[in-house]
Amino acid sequence: MPCYAFGLVGYKIKIMREIKFRGISKENNKWVFGFYSISAYCSEGTDFTIHPEVRTSIRIEGNTLGQYSGLKDKEGKEIYEGDILTDKDKNTSIVVWIDEWAMFGCMFHDEWELYRLKGVKEIDESMFWTFPIENNQLKVIGNIHENADLFSERSVKADA
Repeated sequence: MPCYAFGLVGYKIKIMREIKFRGISKENNKWVFGFYSISAYCSEGTDFTIHPEVRTSIRIEGNTLGQYSGLKDKEGKEIYEGDILTDKDKNTSIVVWIDEWAMFGCMFHDEWELYRLKGVKEIDESMFWTFPIENNQLKVIGNIHENADLFSERSVKADA
């Protein structure tokens, strides 16, 4: 059962986007999708769980948790946090959630490394407004958890 974010438009409630997450199962190492919960009271430390359906839960690797952006790539594939995208010029970028700005963004490798090391103050916010997500020019080619080799300094403009 999916969760949704709601916004008020006039007097009507409008569904803005589906809220769902994904993560890699600890049981079978496969992706699971649904809403998630965190429990800090399990014997093994913090426990991340995806709930594909009501009353169903699957433990996941916490570092693989990613939220659905509400957008799809040029082939109709859902775009999640942690996905690696490529554009028509073969540039690669990663989808990230930026807490300080409460938004998803795409970052090239050097921007992502800088963000991970120094935080949001060090990145150029103009990159988010010019990236062509809405123009259906991007394609999901993998994700940082399974295909990290697709997102490295050498993968940016690989054929240049």
